[in-house]
Amino acid sequence: MSMEELLWNLVEDFARENKKFPSVFILSEKTGVKPDVIVRFYRKWKEDGKTTMIGNHYGFADKDYIAKLQKQKQIKIPSEEKRSRSKRFLFLKLVAAMAASILTMVSIHFTYEFNKIVMPNLWAFLLSFSVVIFMSCAFAIKSFAKDNFQKQVIVILWFIGISYSVFTAVSGQFNEIRKYEAADKTEIVTNQKDILNSMISEKRKAKDNLEHWRKAEELYTNDPQLKVENPGTWRSIRNGITELKSVEKDLNELELKLLDCSSENLDENKSVYAWLSDVLGIKIYVIQFFMILFPSLFIDLCSTVLVGFVLGKNNSEH
Repeated sequence: MSMEELLWNLVEDFARENKKFPSVFILSEKTGVKPDVIVRFYRKWKEDGKTTMIGNHYGFADKDYIAKLQKQKQIKIPSEEKRSRSKRFLFLKLVAAMAASILTMVSIHFTYEFNKIVMPNLWAFLLSFSVVIFMSCAFAIKSFAKDNFQKQVIVILWFIGISYSVFTAVSGQFNEIRKYEAADKTEIVTNQKDILNSMISEKRKAKDNLEHWRKAEELYTNDPQLKVENPGTWRSIRNGITELKSVEKDLNELELKLLDCSSENLDENKSVYAWLSDVLGIKIYVIQFFMILFPSLFIDLCSTVLVGFVLGKNNSEH
């Protein structure tokens, strides 16, 4: 902007606020420009037909120019604070848009996982996509609706949509939890069985190595004279039989444990839901339901709020 344009804008601003044309000295005092320079511009504007001499002072050539200026909207240069606020608002909108997109995709995934159980995959996805997108955008759409009936219908449809979305999300997550628990139980049982089988194998080997004492005991029992003639050997046989019976007892207990190996018992001991159930005195499935319900509600409600913030009408202050 040239100095001439800047000075002319300042002349207009002064006239708009004070309802009179500024004198040379007033404008010089406000701008710091030397009076002779301002006089030179005033003369040029007179030649251009913008100003005229009214007595000993300059004034606008158009007598109604001041009234016209007051009717015009004064153009204000945005302050640094307003520009900074505008940048922050734009940044928040970008963050909200990313978060809304992620939450919407998560909600579509959970709804789709439920719908694909009862319908073909393509239709399950289309239904899930339509319900979640409408639910997320409902209040943004409502902000543009002019008819009260339309607004009421949008709210009703949003309530139906979010109820369906939350239900399918809870159902889908619950199914995933049950699958995880089943796989976890299977893995625990498999590992436990592997350990028991390994221990049983070792005990059977030990038993096979001690079986000769049983044959020796039978021989010495049928011929008591051998006990008298070989007392040391008889003591070794008795010790061997005692060790054999101990191994057989351990082997029997391990085989019973292998038969009784139960995933439920093992899982109960490690489940956080079982621990909360004991602490709160609430059934495990009730705790699981509410633990799944909270994130499902958060996903759908938060996506609706964020999409409404991003797509809704902007506040004029921003």
